[in-house]
Amino acid sequence: MEIRTWLRGLGLGRHESLFIANAIDCDVLPQLTELDFEKIGIPLGDRKRLMSGINALPPALPHLSRTLQLRPSRNGVISR
Repeated sequence: MEIRTWLRGLGLGRHESLFIANAIDCDVLPQLTELDFEKIGIPLGDRKRLMSGINALPPALPHLSRTLQLRPSRNGVISR
């Protein structure tokens, strides 16, 4: 996925230059917070749209393994 295409799909293509200037690419999207977007000057409504778009992204396998908290149950089966 290309960041420009993703932004345009969200109707936020006007922020492409901010993403380029701040070296924001698809690989760092899951790590970004609303505060990060505020720091680079993105308005509140667009920050909310960006966060919704990020939350809708399919998780990458390495990212998934960090975010899932797996623990064995009493019967030895792994659960979340």
